[in-house]
Amino acid sequence: MEREDLYKLRGGLKNIAHLREEIAALESRRLSPRITAYGSERVQSSSRGDIMPEQAAQMDALIARYRAELNGTLALQAEFERMIEPLNPLEKRIMRYYYIDGMIWEQIWQETNYSTRHLLRLHRGIMDKLFPSEQKTG
Repeated sequence: MEREDLYKLRGGLKNIAHLREEIAALESRRLSPRITAYGSERVQSSSRGDIMPEQAAQMDALIARYRAELNGTLALQAEFERMIEPLNPLEKRIMRYYYIDGMIWEQIWQETNYSTRHLLRLHRGIMDKLFPSEQKTG
């Protein structure tokens, strides 16, 4: 995992929940009881007329895209969990709050009772542990 991947992961739980909601909503519309079969094609009736099979295919493509994005986010999160495994419990908690839960430092401060300044210092130390080859030389 690269340092840039962590920022893609930031707020991952919100993104995962959002993607799951979008997939469920699309599947619900796609599999609605109002959809009737005409031969081998599926068409959905609406107040605007029938939704053509091309539009149904677009919904399927969007569902597939959301599923791929969801799977990518879940894989990134699993890789993140493996990466932080060697850290101590406080360090893991800080990393999860910031990158998985998407909390800001002030929220983490309220959860941990450490000052924002101390949290930033801890975070810098954690990043140095996780990415030793990227440490700045002075």
